Formats: sequence, C-alpha cells, structure tokens
Amino acid sequence: MQQLVQNWCRTGATGASSLKITPNRQPPLTEWDTGGIAIAIVKINLNTSIEELRKQNEELNTTLETNTLKTELNKGKQNLNTGIVTTEQSNLNTSICTTEQSNLNTGINQQVKDILEDSLTLKANAGGKIKNAIRQALTLLK
Repeated sequence: MQQLVQNWCRTGATGASSLKITPNRQPPLTEWDTGGIAIAIVKINLNTSIEELRKQNEELNTTLETNTLKTELNKGKQNLNTGIVTTEQSNLNTSICTTEQSNLNTGINQQVKDILEDSLTLKANAGGKIKNAIRQALTLLK
C-alpha cells in the first residue's frame, strides 16, 4: 500500500510524472502519511463519483421531464382526437336529423298540397253541380 501511495504521489492522479523525486532523495513515508494520502485519494475519487452521479441525475431528470411532457402531449392529442370524433359524430347526427326532418316536412307539405288540390276539385265539382241546379231551377221557373 505504501508503495502504491508513493507511486501515486510521484505521478499524480493523471499518471504523468509531475514530481521528480528520486528514490534516494525521497523521505520515507510514515504510516500516518500513508493513511493521510490514502484518505486524500479516496476523497478525490469520491468527489469524482459524486460529480458523475450529479451529472447522471441531471440527465435522468431531463429524461423524466421529457417523458412527462411527451405523455402529457399524447394525452392532449388523444383528447383532441376524441373531441374531433365527437364533434364529427354530432355534426353527422345533426345533419341526419335535419335531413330526416326536411324529408318529413316535404312529405307533409306534399300531403297538404294534395288535400288542398282535392278540396279545390271538390269545390269546383260542387260549384258546378250547384250552378246546374240553379240553372234547372231557373228553367223550371220560366
């Protein structure tokens, strides 16, 4: 472990030689020094891990937010489509009812027209018979 810590101190976290300490001039590390350096290494690794976890958390939050918005958008589209279908069905039903009512009114109007024509025909026939009766009565009176 002491050798690992010494190598790390000599090369740094990147592995590049930043400290040029020769083995002859390097003071020996005590157990406390080794423990302190090991704690420092663990702290650096933990900080790196924490930063990576924060980035992942941000990415997950963004993904969750995006998925939530997509879900809400899909619900809105479904509601819109349902509204369109309902409106189209309502318009179709209204059109059918209007057509049926119009056809019914046309039928009633034709029946009334036929009745009126029949009445006029009957009146004309009755009028003709009345005229003939009056003529006959006048002829008899003369």
